[in-house]
Amino acid sequence: MVVYQETSVKYWLYFYTEMKLCSMVFLLLAVFPWQSFAQVPDTVPFSASTAMYDTMHLNRLLAMAEEALDEKPEQALEWAQEAHQMAERRSLLHALAKAELLIGDYHKRKGKCQQALEYYNRSRELYAQVNYQEDAALGTLQVAACRIDLSQFEEAKSLLNWSLKEGERLNSNRVRLRANILYSALLQKQGALDQAMQHLLAAMALAETSQDHRQLGIIYTNMGSLFLEADDLDNAQKYLMRAAEQRERVNDRHGLSKVYTMMGVLFKEAGNLPQSLRYYERAYAIQKELNNRSGMAQSLQNMGIIYRNQKLPEKALQHYERALQIRRENGDQRGMAITQYNMALCYLDLGQPHQALRLLESCEELANHNSLRELLALLPEARAEALAMTGQQDAALSSLREALQARDSLYQAERLRQFDELHARYETEKKDKELLQRKLELEQKNAELQRQRLTNYLLYGGLASFFLIALLTAGFLWQRHKLERQRAIEQTRAGIARDLHDDIGATLSTVTIFSTLALKKLETDSAGALALLQRIRSVSEKMMSDMSDVIWMVKPENDSAEKLSSRIHALARQLLEPMQIRYELHLNGGEEKLSMKARRNIYLIIKEALANAAKHSQAKVVEVQLQSQNGQLLLRITDDGKGMSGRSSFGNRYLGGNGLGHMKNRAAQLGGMLQAYANSPSGTVIEATFKLSDVSKS
Repeated sequence: MVVYQETSVKYWLYFYTEMKLCSMVFLLLAVFPWQSFAQVPDTVPFSASTAMYDTMHLNRLLAMAEEALDEKPEQALEWAQEAHQMAERRSLLHALAKAELLIGDYHKRKGKCQQALEYYNRSRELYAQVNYQEDAALGTLQVAACRIDLSQFEEAKSLLNWSLKEGERLNSNRVRLRANILYSALLQKQGALDQAMQHLLAAMALAETSQDHRQLGIIYTNMGSLFLEADDLDNAQKYLMRAAEQRERVNDRHGLSKVYTMMGVLFKEAGNLPQSLRYYERAYAIQKELNNRSGMAQSLQNMGIIYRNQKLPEKALQHYERALQIRRENGDQRGMAITQYNMALCYLDLGQPHQALRLLESCEELANHNSLRELLALLPEARAEALAMTGQQDAALSSLREALQARDSLYQAERLRQFDELHARYETEKKDKELLQRKLELEQKNAELQRQRLTNYLLYGGLASFFLIALLTAGFLWQRHKLERQRAIEQTRAGIARDLHDDIGATLSTVTIFSTLALKKLETDSAGALALLQRIRSVSEKMMSDMSDVIWMVKPENDSAEKLSSRIHALARQLLEPMQIRYELHLNGGEEKLSMKARRNIYLIIKEALANAAKHSQAKVVEVQLQSQNGQLLLRITDDGKGMSGRSSFGNRYLGGNGLGHMKNRAAQLGGMLQAYANSPSGTVIEATFKLSDVSKS
């Protein structure tokens, strides 16, 4: 509201200034009529003054629309559309491009990226047509931002690479700065946090050089988000405080509200709920000051989540109801569905299942209408709890089965998406290999041609050319040897890349998936979101351990069973001793040298089993046997824990099939078979047998 009033004041100041100038002109005409008529040429058309007024009015409309875009988006759209029509009538291409850009910005803020892309592409073409190269590059970056939001990462990366080169060619800090910020956002979505940080540091250097405090505020905010995602809360807080300082410096109220919201998330993850609530309240106060209704609703929902975590469902309900009212007035059906789900959980906390069922029914209708698959997967579990509280046990069991089916469906869809990505990557690698093979064939043909020429020189050159031919032959042999060495190096690199992709790439994909789910659950299920974030932390620690394992596996000096035994000792000490679990290791792999593939799979089977025993089995003793006898390698891992009933032995991973499934797959890769069964009198046994000929180093 404040920005709208300031904009209105600017408009009337412009109008007052123009009226004052007109009054002075009329006064001069009245005092000196002969002079004024003598100076006005007959050829000046009346439309010239109208065109000048239209141009001034058009520029005012574009300026007001740009200023009001964050705080009054609907009013900004109206002004931008009016400017668009006026620019079209006057064929003012630069103003038309600006209007197209602003309308695209409006649609992007509303989450309608496909519509925004149409306006951004037209704006970019218009800027290029009038030779505004820097503005055309900035328009390209807006297109890239939409591609990132639509998860079209390869297209976005291509546009960003072009923009960086264009920024260098034009020596434009604005283009390079914006491109680096967007590149960081792209890499963060792909889970490449280190590379994302490098681009943010490059952007920060550019912003500090130009003293662009607004962009510095954005950069510090994004760095805080990166550290928050990496679970580095200290650095996240440091950069978010810097972001708040920069945004206050340029009076960026909307951006400051975003920083306060992220601070609320930070303190919620740190377990400091009162401090988290204070920052959410600050964000709400700013959104209320700006009359940003959607932002107010989001802040109210965030506060409701904190109150529910503090076991204050009544206060949480008050905030959810206010958020629901705003979202209903805004027609935000997606937000209404999420808020109703949270309200249903509060009613379950209060022991009021009938109100919860009513809200869940309304929530399901909205979620179906808006295709909110993740929310639909959560509803059956909440409905089952409500039905159980009303005594409808059969209906509750049916709803639980529906919940499991929904989660399985989501899991299969995600696995299918990952498979498509892997398939696309495989096809690309396959094409690269084909091109390399063709290149080698061409080089071999060239070598054959050289050999034929050498033969001709021997036949017709005689003894005088013998030494020259020998020299050329030696050069050819050296070149072929070099090509063979290069091919061997490429094969080694490909093997290492596959290992890194299998062990590290999957973990990074898991972090990305869990991060996305956690962000979505922040609004709907804070406890679930916290659990996901904790899992992200454990997965990240696991990734570091896996990287160490990969490095160990590729070293040729570690190909003996003795080296493997030493590594297993260290692993057991790392995983079991902190849990006060006593372990016994009987490792006698014989004198055979194990292949890298065998070392990797056997080691990872043992690591998976020990990790499951440490986390879920509540065992007191774990025993690992690795024995070589009668041409076979026997692996047996036992514990005296709770066994395999329910969620005991393998937890969620066992029920989903990931942990045990991965171990079976690894055993199968070595030609072996892995089985898991209950131990007597309690505990779990994991057993696998391999042929020494399959695991030995050839």
